[in-house]
Amino acid sequence: MLEECIDVLKRGKRVVYIAPSRELIEHVRQKIAERFGGLINIDVIVIDEMEKNCAREFMGKRRLLPEDLGIMVLKQVMGKLAHREEINFYLKVYTRYGFLHSMVKAIKRIRRQYISPGEFLKKAREAGDEILVKKAEEIAVICDAYSEKLRELGFLDLEDLALVAMENADKSSYLDDVELIVIDGYINLDRIDRQLLKSIKQKRSLLRIMGHVPMNTPFIDRFIKDEIYKDFEEMGAEVVKKDFAEDGIFKELASCLFTGNRLSVLSSDIKVLNAPCLEDEVRQVAKIIKSILFENKTIPEKIAVITADMESYGDCISEVFEEMNLPTNQGRYLKLSTVPVIRDLFINLSTAEGDVQKVSDHAAKLMEMADKLNIKQKLNELYKNKTISSYIFIRDLKAYISFMEILNDIKREYAGFDEEIPFEDFLDTVKRRIEETTISVRGRNPAGIKILDPDLLKGTVYDYVFFLGLNEGIFPRIPAKGGIFTPHERELLFKLGVNLESPAWELSREKIRFILSVASAQKGLYLSYRNTDEDGGYLIKSPFLEELIFVVNLDRDSTSIAGPRNMRQRFALKAGDVWSLKEAVEMAVLERYVPLNANDSRQPAHELIYDALKGRAGWLSAVDMAHGIEEKRNSPESSNYNGRVGPGRVFRFNENYYFSPSQLNSFNLCPFRYFVERVLGVTVEDDEETAFARDKGNLYHTVLRKYYEGYENALEFDEQRLIRKAAEAFADAGLGDDDIAGIIYKKEITDVLKNFLTRDASYLSEYFRQTGRLLKPYYLEKAFFDESIFSGFKICARVDRVDLEYDGGRPTGRFVIYDYKSKARRNLRKCLEDKDFQLIVYYHLAKKELSKELNMVPECIALLYYDIENAKSEGIIVEEEKKRLGKKGNIDTISRSNFEVVMEHFKNLAVHMLREIREGNFMLPKRCFFTNAFTTYSCKYMSVCRFNEE
Repeated sequence: MLEECIDVLKRGKRVVYIAPSRELIEHVRQKIAERFGGLINIDVIVIDEMEKNCAREFMGKRRLLPEDLGIMVLKQVMGKLAHREEINFYLKVYTRYGFLHSMVKAIKRIRRQYISPGEFLKKAREAGDEILVKKAEEIAVICDAYSEKLRELGFLDLEDLALVAMENADKSSYLDDVELIVIDGYINLDRIDRQLLKSIKQKRSLLRIMGHVPMNTPFIDRFIKDEIYKDFEEMGAEVVKKDFAEDGIFKELASCLFTGNRLSVLSSDIKVLNAPCLEDEVRQVAKIIKSILFENKTIPEKIAVITADMESYGDCISEVFEEMNLPTNQGRYLKLSTVPVIRDLFINLSTAEGDVQKVSDHAAKLMEMADKLNIKQKLNELYKNKTISSYIFIRDLKAYISFMEILNDIKREYAGFDEEIPFEDFLDTVKRRIEETTISVRGRNPAGIKILDPDLLKGTVYDYVFFLGLNEGIFPRIPAKGGIFTPHERELLFKLGVNLESPAWELSREKIRFILSVASAQKGLYLSYRNTDEDGGYLIKSPFLEELIFVVNLDRDSTSIAGPRNMRQRFALKAGDVWSLKEAVEMAVLERYVPLNANDSRQPAHELIYDALKGRAGWLSAVDMAHGIEEKRNSPESSNYNGRVGPGRVFRFNENYYFSPSQLNSFNLCPFRYFVERVLGVTVEDDEETAFARDKGNLYHTVLRKYYEGYENALEFDEQRLIRKAAEAFADAGLGDDDIAGIIYKKEITDVLKNFLTRDASYLSEYFRQTGRLLKPYYLEKAFFDESIFSGFKICARVDRVDLEYDGGRPTGRFVIYDYKSKARRNLRKCLEDKDFQLIVYYHLAKKELSKELNMVPECIALLYYDIENAKSEGIIVEEEKKRLGKKGNIDTISRSNFEVVMEHFKNLAVHMLREIREGNFMLPKRCFFTNAFTTYSCKYMSVCRFNEE
């Protein structure tokens, strides 16, 4: 094809070379330049650019439609349709941005299928799906009204450009002297692009069209037979069959994928890696690449790193590769929304008062306000005074310029849009553009390692290919569930010839992307997946990777598949596996403090490495000092750095002493604070607000106990009973009706409890409806004492409430424990991460007592913190009971099989802490809750505490 192009160029004619990706475009341009000496009379572009070039001279005064303006226009159009009662199906959602964005995408996709709204409705009726027909009826109305509004405003969208180009294919000066159009690397074309090319061919009969698919394999051929090959036939294109991949193991492998065939021989050039987290996955690949380059096996630009999840992997690849001095073509970018000066500027401008006016006027006003702040001048002054570094100066200056360009673009693009909108809606438009914009903080290196999406590999080859993120849901991607049409509806339409990205069709395209990615390797192929996600959840290997392992017979070659890798291995640095200064420093620090024998030959070597690194990482001297302090902190001897006082000074915690769950939480939070309060007996008086909250909480508890005691009908709220019991509790607390403040206070308490008890009755009724069994209070403010559960340590606790399940009046042994709280709530994750012992101690005590009283093995279904003032509960919930307990949505739960394991684990932790207390070990925590948490409370003992995070 390149030879054909050069022959045409030599005759003084023009060539339009259409390719689907930046990589292939650069490759073709380079080859043409090498063979022809330049890029004269040839355009190597994507098909969208050809549409624009053909239509540009026929646009007149019409302008291209920005996406956010399209959404704004659609919102107004749908508002008018709703007012005229022409839409009903979308009536409740038509003002929401997410819906409007999805509708604009759906309209564009339908138009790219080159069918009218009426034809689309006809197809939907043929599908025979009632909901789809209702959607299509309203979409047809919306499409017509939307198109009419755009014509009225003088705007064209990209789909209109293709239509304009089609109408004027014979008159377009862009196509004058074009003798050849090449379509290379595509596996399918949108119908509107196919029609454009057919129109060009029909109206310019002397013009030739050549088509080429990057590779022919059995699977690809089955797909393209009804896609691009059919298109080539309709437009009269000459088809060139020549695979981009060279003959060899990787081409043979690609040909076998998704066919059921297997390779006959094993290959040592294919490796499968795994990692416990994203950074380790990237770091492993970076080390292998560094090793390959170190051994001069190739050059950086002949290495490709592929991932289908650039959003998650992009920043990590950039950081790790920069750390290892590996050049990439990616560059380094920052989201404009993450730059502090832009966040502050936007907040500042958002506080301005704005009237309802045209968008362009809003933009002009904001530009004027921003200009008056003199941000450029202030940045210059800060830099000259050396208050900020050159990096921050350049970053903030670029960010400010980019922000002003956004406002200027909005002002220009919306100049013909006369509709007036509120200032808040305009700010939403600006905010979305800020979130979508990035600034460059380091330019891309064209000769660097290629960081690519699999969609970009359509005809380019590399010596080594690394494919990251081969996990279920990442590659292949999960079909989008949102949007206007469901996956089922898209499949129905696809069968009728309307392709709105059918899930099955998209999966086939993903398979082809994988095949082409594999075929693009020449010397080595590395495939990588993660065992767990960034939250610790289990990740499944991609079915595409499983297919490749089957085809290559890798399951018979253990050397090609790395064994399962865990976090311990990730942090176990070895001298031969260090490829960056950061890793060298980490290894030196770790090795320096590992105990070594006096005769160990490693000692001098480590000392030399450590001393050498000090010159490049001066902060290592601080590590020495910190280590010295840490050693003193953990020394078995008493010193100023630790909290070991020994068992002789804590004799009060003998075998007769009763510990409480709150003491365990207090010790876990801060052993030093526990020491001050429980050993030294120092107490700091609560402030007035804390004391008031405690007294109010006590009143809540008292009224609830009185209300539930002897009350048999917990499924119904009895307001008169609440009033009586509240009056008793107020009288016991000495609260009279002497002043207006007291009356208001009591009413506030009663109103809160009325709401709580109403919700509680509803919750218990829902449980009865779900299960046919009654859940009602069994223990109320019950005191427990135990001497055996926690390895002989005595424990006492008062449990606010335990509900027991009854079936036909007989207890089943299933129970729920509640701890009443005012406002504060903790879900499962917080309970486990912060090692909250309260509910778990209650569980062990209540389970033992119920076992004795009921003469059966009881089963806990939930441990809940019950928020009185908001009538909501969270805590530790058994997954299988979530629905029965009225819990919906994405909340943390624990499986029944893991519940007892967690309870036993925390019991063992509690015993360990009790032993620490009895032995007099009150060391300062590694991290201080009050200095590290986002809390409004300050520690009462800050003035006497020795904790220093630095």
